[in-house]
Amino acid sequence: MFKHRDATNHGIDIAKGRVDALDKQVLEYALSHKGRKLAVDLGSGESRLSAILLLLGWEVWLYDIKDLSKYCATLEQLSSAGEKLHFKQVDLKDLNSSDLPSDISLVISQRTLHHLPYGSSVSLLKNVYNKMTAGGKLFMSVSGIESKLAEGYECANSPIGERFCKVGGVGQTTYSITDNVCLYTKGEARELVESAQLNVESISNSDFGNIRIIANK
Repeated sequence: MFKHRDATNHGIDIAKGRVDALDKQVLEYALSHKGRKLAVDLGSGESRLSAILLLLGWEVWLYDIKDLSKYCATLEQLSSAGEKLHFKQVDLKDLNSSDLPSDISLVISQRTLHHLPYGSSVSLLKNVYNKMTAGGKLFMSVSGIESKLAEGYECANSPIGERFCKVGGVGQTTYSITDNVCLYTKGEARELVESAQLNVESISNSDFGNIRIIANK
């Protein structure tokens, strides 16, 4: 089985290598935001976006199943972030409300929540919503049922609450994803966000087939 040198069972750390279109929208919001600058990144990886937010003066909280302590130490050294950078190594399905800061104004979840069962993602977003400030925004992407990852996806026709199985094809051979995933239709991704009482501002598909959502509290 092929395994990319930077991959876990959840696949390649894409955020480490580039800033994509949704990340750029995050930065537009970050630059224009006038209130408290507190961002939470769920499944952050070694994200370039986190480094940029720190340089823009934001307080950044990173959550990832991978140990990012060395990466965070490097960020602190380069950005003089001090107490503005926080990291917790955690499986997101086990993340509790008490693990989150209060008054969150920016939530990022890029290519992450499809690694959780649907019910776990609902619970996670509800916990996040309760810690967000009024007007705070969520920038989220999940892999879609029509994305390149869907090749060999045996539970594609299962109800969303039961849809959690392995991908085949390029999902494993190219992207090194070997754990179960929950792939979404656009409507299901909207319902996920709205189940946490968040208001969807926009929803679109990337060329790859990921579903991108911007929502607010």
